[in-house]
Amino acid sequence: MAVGAWIGFVVGSGQAHPIVLVSGKPTTLHIYRFDGNLPKPGNGEKVIFDQALISRFVTEVNQITSFPRFGRQCDSGVVTYELDFDYNNGDRITVDVRSSPCGMVTAPTQETFEGDALNSQLLKDIMGFVGGPSSLAPGIWIPESPVNPGAIHG
Repeated sequence: MAVGAWIGFVVGSGQAHPIVLVSGKPTTLHIYRFDGNLPKPGNGEKVIFDQALISRFVTEVNQITSFPRFGRQCDSGVVTYELDFDYNNGDRITVDVRSSPCGMVTAPTQETFEGDALNSQLLKDIMGFVGGPSSLAPGIWIPESPVNPGAIHG
């Protein structure tokens, strides 16, 4: 019985989480890539105003599953992406996403949650906007054309 409970816990740790990391309707999304250099406009930094794209990122962040407890290498050398969701009232929610082979997602507002973005649409979409490690470049999603061409800056 105890073995079955332990197996259920390990298998269940990769299931969807009930925590909402980004709530409401952010008005702006800033995406930054940190790879040893500070992001610059057009090179590792994008600002998105398009509400459909922002909603897509909110949905993808909130669908992240729990980070596995064992077997994932997360050293300080991996590229890290910062997503800043800004609101009309001046509030900001920050979500950090590490690239492969780690994939860990953290948010300062949810200190106990660690999510898993490895092989997720979220990580693919982030890399489509600000680039990623060259080993992951094939197959990334690159937006064909935004709904509103003036809605993306960087």
